[in-house]
Amino acid sequence: MSASTPLEAGSGKVACDLSVCADACFSILRTFLGSWQTQKQRQAGQGKGALIVSSENGKSGEPHAPDPALTDQTQLGIAPGGAELEIQHIVDADIAKWRAARQQTNPHCHITVAVESDMRRCATELERSRRGLPLTNAGSEAAKPSFRVLSLPEFESQCSTKPESFVVEGLFPESSVNIAAGDSGLGKSPWAYQMALCVASGIPFLGHQVKQGPVLYVDLENGQSGILGLVRSLLRHLRIAKIPENFYLLLERDEIFRLEQIIAAFNPVLVIVDSLRAFRPDAEQKNENAASLMNYLRGLAKANKVTFLIIHHIKKPSDNVIQGALEDTPTMTWLLQACGARALINQTDVRIAFDAAPGLRVIDQGRRDAKNVTDDISLILKGFARLSGEFGPMFLKREFDEEGVAALGYRPLIGLELLSNPEQEAAFRKLPKEFSFTQARQAYGRRDQATSGWLQKLQRIGVLKHVKGGPYTKTSE
Repeated sequence: MSASTPLEAGSGKVACDLSVCADACFSILRTFLGSWQTQKQRQAGQGKGALIVSSENGKSGEPHAPDPALTDQTQLGIAPGGAELEIQHIVDADIAKWRAARQQTNPHCHITVAVESDMRRCATELERSRRGLPLTNAGSEAAKPSFRVLSLPEFESQCSTKPESFVVEGLFPESSVNIAAGDSGLGKSPWAYQMALCVASGIPFLGHQVKQGPVLYVDLENGQSGILGLVRSLLRHLRIAKIPENFYLLLERDEIFRLEQIIAAFNPVLVIVDSLRAFRPDAEQKNENAASLMNYLRGLAKANKVTFLIIHHIKKPSDNVIQGALEDTPTMTWLLQACGARALINQTDVRIAFDAAPGLRVIDQGRRDAKNVTDDISLILKGFARLSGEFGPMFLKREFDEEGVAALGYRPLIGLELLSNPEQEAAFRKLPKEFSFTQARQAYGRRDQATSGWLQKLQRIGVLKHVKGGPYTKTSE
């Protein structure tokens, strides 16, 4: 089939041009496919290679006689059996033209594998009919209704053979769109850069395994010197000898309009957008704008198997309706203070909330040793994932250099580190694996109320379990 071959059917005449109008062409091809079963039944009576199509007024047209020049392989200089190969080449060229035209007319349209497969099958059958060749079994099957619907047992089998994969295990699934929101100055960008370097280098991120691959960081907020200094500090913290060659930066605002082409060229597994306000400010204004952006990114994610993480801000303190700390507030409730449209939160796959955790800062008013240094910067993170719901909290501690001045990277705070209280830690270590409230009070040396608050704190940080009416049980030290 050439790029623009008219197919006549009685009084109806239709021009199929794959390189000009993909949408119209696809619709036309599907119309022809819809009558294939009838065509196949009639071919026995009308002669081999006859193609029956319906005209515009719904009446059956005359058989479209095959072109003798196309059915004569000798005239074409094709060896017997070579027609199939030539058809394949012609269809490949037509599909290539169609893809190029589609990208030019609508660069935001995402051509899925399924759509292209349907187009290829349609074009192949039409080319066969034009040559007077019988339709294939695939052509007859295509005439039947085809739906991508799975029974529950089929879905279970699919999940067992192809389990869900993650870019960052336990946090961000492959081909997902996610958001992380928190106040300015908390350290969201260092956290995101650390994740990007870990994914590009294939090393765990704060205890989470990663899928190694190229990373694209769209940084529209941080300056050149700030980015370079941050990256060097993180490389030192992570003990990475040099910047990974598969770590890419997009810093030019004019280039974000070619994001789709950039992703196709560099094939990243992770794209971090920092920040949403700089990337698409209109998405904060209306739910329709936010939904449009989410749908656009989701299309890119599915088509390219790339995971998106969007860095976002929360409202000014005077505008916030949430007064409680993140540690004591459900994630989705806390994220009500995120700037802009609610669709930015509701239409993402994983939502991460950032907050300062002053209760976790090292005591002694900025002194960890004999040197006078600033307090450790600690973060608390909680998340909410579709279907699985709430997870966290996660506590992070910012590491500093040997002089205690330059901030490096984050590490997770675990176990008794979260107490930030040597006296409470020492008392906990005195207790046996299982103990009673009376034993805890004796080890801590305080009254009932203080002891009860201490035990609740131990349970919150995950080192102690207690079933009502039973003993307290240590989970770790």
